Amino acid sequence: ALWNLETGWRAAFADGRVRVDATAFYMRRERLQIRTGEQLVAGDPNTFVFYTGNAARGYNAGFEGAVRWRTTD
Repeated sequence: ALWNLETGWRAAFADGRVRVDATAFYMRRERLQIRTGEQLVAGDPNTFVFYTGNAARGYNAGFEGAVRWRTTD
């Protein structure tokens, strides 16, 4: 299961020559599967294996932003 909460803001200034975008997000996962790995013999990269594991829950949170500036017409 994935629950996602996201909010954002967008604005233009200086007759549209400057634009600002900002987004904050939070994602919560329940009963997820994760890909992980393990090296079986230390120092021997040929013994590295990947496997899928289970996790009870996890989350991601962050902020994204962008500023665009058009200096001339």
